[in-house]
Amino acid sequence: MVCAKCQSNRMRRIKRVGFLRTRLAPLLGYYPWRCSLCATEKLLRARGHYESTPEMSNPDRKSHSV
Repeated sequence: MVCAKCQSNRMRRIKRVGFLRTRLAPLLGYYPWRCSLCATEKLLRARGHYESTPEMSNPDRKSHSV
């Protein structure tokens, strides 16, 4: 993800706060993002990347839930 203002690649997802971000944006598929360098906030359609855990990467592995 690249910031439109400073061209940094240090964008990160932020918490949804306010009516627009909590009610309207999710219906339209938008997620709140903030640049770590210039603090610009944007609503973007990108969800971001999540790191997988070892349990998720090995489907044959059985989970031991109690």
